[in-house]
Amino acid sequence: MRPTGGSTGTAPLAKKIRIDVVNLDSSFKDADATNILLFPELTTLPAHYQRTFYYRGDANYIRIPVYQNATMIREIIVDIKTPLPKGTEIPLTFEVDKLSNITVKGQVGSTLFDVKIVPALPRPRPTEEEVQSFKKTFTTALGVLSPKRGLQQ
Repeated sequence: MRPTGGSTGTAPLAKKIRIDVVNLDSSFKDADATNILLFPELTTLPAHYQRTFYYRGDANYIRIPVYQNATMIREIIVDIKTPLPKGTEIPLTFEVDKLSNITVKGQVGSTLFDVKIVPALPRPRPTEEEVQSFKKTFTTALGVLSPKRGLQQ
């Protein structure tokens, strides 16, 4: 049975949402964590995630790539206008509404940001030419792997 999203009737999140921590430390003890899952698939919507990161002290911008499954759907770049000391707290909040729209809010030094992200659109249906090309490639591969052509079982 397909999940309904609870009593609100909203659908669950279809694809996981994650970020890569590029030039931030996720914490002083956990400085190597670079791939952070924010919302697993089937999360009931709306959903909220909040975490504090820390400035590494060696960059003039903060970069936060946001992914839906393996597809980058947005790269957030925030310039650091005035020098920040290493370890400056950078609070980030991620929200996904009932329609899967994502909002990222945060503060880097004195700079506040609020970014709206529309989830990635589904891939377009393949054209007939693409289907035929795939069939040809598949049939060729089957011929190479066929026991009639000497493949040992």
